[in-house]
Amino acid sequence: MRRILQGLDRLLVRRAARVLLPAHWRASLRGLWGWVLAPRWVDLGGVRLYRLPGIEDGRWLTLARGEYEPETTRLLRRLLWPGAHFVDVGAHIGYYTLLAAALVGPRGWVWAFEPAPDTHGLLLEQIRRNGLANVRVERLAVGSASGEAPFFLHPARGKSSLYRGAGTRGPIIVPVTSLDAYFGERGWPRVDVVKMDIEGGEVEALIGMREMAARNPHLRLVVEFNPRALRAAGCSPVDLLDALHGANLRRIRTIEASPRVLHTSQQMSALAEELLRSREKKIVNLLCEGPEASA
Repeated sequence: MRRILQGLDRLLVRRAARVLLPAHWRASLRGLWGWVLAPRWVDLGGVRLYRLPGIEDGRWLTLARGEYEPETTRLLRRLLWPGAHFVDVGAHIGYYTLLAAALVGPRGWVWAFEPAPDTHGLLLEQIRRNGLANVRVERLAVGSASGEAPFFLHPARGKSSLYRGAGTRGPIIVPVTSLDAYFGERGWPRVDVVKMDIEGGEVEALIGMREMAARNPHLRLVVEFNPRALRAAGCSPVDLLDALHGANLRRIRTIEASPRVLHTSQQMSALAEELLRSREKKIVNLLCEGPEASA
């Protein structure tokens, strides 16, 4: 049946519709067919990311087409190994959590932090459907200290944040931990790779993980660099660089087809200005490494 629908997609949308419909109607029809044909799950190498109610249509289509952060996905496939320990700060619906769980296997471990209640529920359902025993999910925000804080929800789940931004509503009150407090209470298990995407909260989270980073000098951090979100949080690109250096993560480069090394505040500020001016590329992920991370 799927092949028949794909044949209709090619026949109706790409040929007949080109003659019969205006361009904007053809685009809408292609989007509709794309959603109908989108798979119910995405294979991440032994685990599945499921298409659950509540996942935004556009986000799912990007995931289904393999277009979601391809450079970062390839990098994490290279950085993680069976038995590794991975921390997902801002886990969202679980794309990187599930990918890491498959890569580290039953001898490894994944900690996933997601404070938004509905999104946390979707994340838990992904873990349940996959029967994963190597993932611990926490409904906690991550900051510089433990406590509670206002959390602002956004219709696009990935834009919810501890900081008020355009289009947010709320706030609700959520529990907050620092990574130092969380892992210190658990006897300082080894941490190999951290992914962090928390919409402007990165500076505070980095301040709250200095002890963890010191205890894991081989640590690698994949962190989103979003100048607009940092600005909403009252932080600058240089503040992020200082926080990375404060955690002794000094080898920093962009994760893109042609990576750029970021040594100085001038380089960081220049990249921020480029992203702020761009109409297409507004964020970039960074790979930040500790002093004993292998080359």
